[in-house]
Amino acid sequence: MAEIARDTLPSGFDEQFLNEVEAKLICSICHLTLKDPVLTRCGHRFCKGCLDEHFRRQEIEGRSLTCPADRDALDKERDVFPDKATEREILSFFIKCSSDECEWTGELRDKEVHMESCRFRFVSCTNEKCQLKVRRKDLEMHLAFACQWRIINCEHCGEPHPNDNMQAHFEQCRKFSVSCPNSCGESFPREMIENHIKDECPLTELPCPYAQIGCENKAQRRNLDGHLKDTSTHLDLACAKLRDNEVKLVDTQSQLHKTQLKLNIMENKLTEAVNKLNYTEVELKETKETTIKLLEKLETLKLQFDGKAMKAQEQAETGQKGKFLWKVSNFSERLWEARTGVNERIASSPFHAGAFGYRLKAKMNPNGFKDGKNTHLSVYVAVMKGEYDAILSWPFQKKIKFTLIDQQEDPEKRMNVTARSTPRQPNPGHFSRPVSDENRTWGFHKFITHEVLFSRQYLVDDTLFLQVEVGGD
Repeated sequence: MAEIARDTLPSGFDEQFLNEVEAKLICSICHLTLKDPVLTRCGHRFCKGCLDEHFRRQEIEGRSLTCPADRDALDKERDVFPDKATEREILSFFIKCSSDECEWTGELRDKEVHMESCRFRFVSCTNEKCQLKVRRKDLEMHLAFACQWRIINCEHCGEPHPNDNMQAHFEQCRKFSVSCPNSCGESFPREMIENHIKDECPLTELPCPYAQIGCENKAQRRNLDGHLKDTSTHLDLACAKLRDNEVKLVDTQSQLHKTQLKLNIMENKLTEAVNKLNYTEVELKETKETTIKLLEKLETLKLQFDGKAMKAQEQAETGQKGKFLWKVSNFSERLWEARTGVNERIASSPFHAGAFGYRLKAKMNPNGFKDGKNTHLSVYVAVMKGEYDAILSWPFQKKIKFTLIDQQEDPEKRMNVTARSTPRQPNPGHFSRPVSDENRTWGFHKFITHEVLFSRQYLVDDTLFLQVEVGGD
């Protein structure tokens, strides 16, 4: 078998053993002393890392897993076992330290502890950016005197910097002595040069103190007094500046007068606008009050209209001889809402049993109620408080007839579903004169099964018709 590259792949212990290692303790993959040894079902030993890498390559190539020694098929989960006895034996072998000049010998298991303190082992310099490695015994001397990146204090400012960067630090050090850039012959710490040039250097070029009146001459600080002795020139410049300022003053006064006139005009306009605004606010308040009164009157009329409309609708829906026809649209959606608990019961608009009869309301559970739950359509009726209750007989004793209409086009083929209910006494919660908006409902939990409901033409365009007849046969 070809030898595996040991610098990139797992391998065993490459140590100087004091005694020769038996062949049975050598990995047949890396040919070194076993590291984390494992034993295969077929009796061969390998380094765990070496065998794992062997299996990984076989899996990448799509081949079955086999023993590297005899090619027997292996299951890496069931046929490979840690060999702890062999591991303990190998870790007890004596070795020599791998560092040159070090005379330490000891058991393999103690190697890492020794290497942490071995004076002959090469270690990296602890200074940042230094790439050198030195023996541990020489590290202290290297850090103190030889390392180019050792930290030393600047002799001018005292700041710590790497030795290799000290020259670059001098180029920026605020305490480093530099010569005046004007070549006056003086030297100062870099932080004082700016003040020297500004306040002291005799060669600094300065503008004439009379520059504000028009003198454009500049002179070195040492020659400025001589320039100031030329009083006639500066006096002429001052007179010219004065005449120019007088002209500008007259022009400014004229502009100020014009501005004052414009300001007066704007004040007058502003006063007019404020007066108009105040008048508008009064009108707006009156309009708002009128609007509120109109809205209140409109709301009153709307309530009166809604009451009359509802009454007219109830009378229209009553039909003839106490019959009420309830159209239920979007039935599949209502059935889904009932099954999911969103809305288990739906109700019709109120209707009257005759022109001046009892006021009632039909109700329906699309997914059934009580013993009809999930299997039937349940139908009910409730007696409601009505405007004619004072002249009607109580308790309510009229028969109720429910009819689910078969929507076959041929009337001869229709098979309507009918159920009749007679009020049973005594039951004041159902049939006595209502004291609240409506009494408790009564009717049929199992009016029609869902299976029959969907088998014929009871539902057409997702709509059904339920007729409620009061006082019929």
